[in-house]
Amino acid sequence: MKNRQLTNEMLKIPENTFSDLNPQVQIASQFAWEGLIDALIHPPIVACETNASKEEKGVQHLQKSRETSDKIQANGFLKSIRLVMTPLTGITSSKCDISVHSSCLNTWCYLLHKLDTSVNDPSVIKLVLEPIFEAIFRIGPESRSVSSWNLCLDLLDDFILAKCKDVEYVTSKSASHHLSATKFLWKQYSVKWLPWDICQLDFHLNIIFILISQASIATVNHEYKSFTCDAALRLFLSVLKGVRLELEKPSTNYNDIMLCLGTVLRFIKKICEDVSSEGSDSSDLHHTCLWFIDAVTKELQPATLESPLYKVSLDLKYIDKLQSVNNIRHAKFMDICSIVHMNMVSPVVYLLVGYLCVVFQSTMKTSKTELILQGIHKYFKFLFSSYYPLETFLAMISLLYNYVGPHCLNIWIAIAKG
Repeated sequence: MKNRQLTNEMLKIPENTFSDLNPQVQIASQFAWEGLIDALIHPPIVACETNASKEEKGVQHLQKSRETSDKIQANGFLKSIRLVMTPLTGITSSKCDISVHSSCLNTWCYLLHKLDTSVNDPSVIKLVLEPIFEAIFRIGPESRSVSSWNLCLDLLDDFILAKCKDVEYVTSKSASHHLSATKFLWKQYSVKWLPWDICQLDFHLNIIFILISQASIATVNHEYKSFTCDAALRLFLSVLKGVRLELEKPSTNYNDIMLCLGTVLRFIKKICEDVSSEGSDSSDLHHTCLWFIDAVTKELQPATLESPLYKVSLDLKYIDKLQSVNNIRHAKFMDICSIVHMNMVSPVVYLLVGYLCVVFQSTMKTSKTELILQGIHKYFKFLFSSYYPLETFLAMISLLYNYVGPHCLNIWIAIAKG
């Protein structure tokens, strides 16, 4: 009890120094905070024994008490992390001197290093990675914060790519890569990323969506907008590599496949509807959105995306706007089934419909119409050569019959060339 009271009294000192107006005092406080990390952060040792090996050793009767002890230890560990992270999150989110921001991220990187493999635990990700990534990426790659922005981008990309690579290789690559990228700003600490589980897919996609949302803000200049969109696409391609690996594993069951597909398609729906929403600057983002749909279509296997086993609900809101009585009648007269909102379709049809919905909106709003038409040609050329053509062809024709608007003929021509 005395030690706890003494610790609490000592912690009141940095409460004042962290908010001091002098940047040097704040930096010194963060350097001292690394000492607290050394004292508090001791990742719990999780037993790696299987149930079978425990039975062989005759310790199965101790399993329940061991689990209780581990839970208590883990709770204490998370409390320590929460304590350490509180000032770091506050500084990262504040508008303080660039040197203070740099020092704060250096301390945060030290924490990642000290967490060892526990940095991959979902609870730790929630406390340590999520708030810093969100804060840095919401600031954007402005001139004063571009170094910290790049550091977080590289860290996240390394974490995502750990799904596809040997753990030791990823760890060594991470350390050397960060050394070359930010050697003048931060000390270097290796981070032990492990292959992530599909339950962490939402985390990665949510962070990527923050990048896209920042790029959609009208006040962001074109250079930052382009830089941010490129970074988001880079991360998304890394995520898709991990998703493909998961989908191709023989041990992945039907529910997990549907979880992966559903999560990715919800993300696609979200960005499609976000770039077309009121208040967003969509002049360039429609083009970016098409890249994301193109990436899913090309990175994931046709055997999965066109399979009738994995039907999903066509919940894209824009479909409702395309319902034209005359055109639907025309389609029915031509013996073509109409694409209807909330119908069950294969994932590839969902992507195709999403692609065309973005195209229909982009040709009315963006100056990059010619680039988009070129993209349509390439996209449908790949689609018809890699997927069963009849299903995608009928879905495409049905949707085109429902669309009458600017560049309608140009869209038909671009698809015909494909």
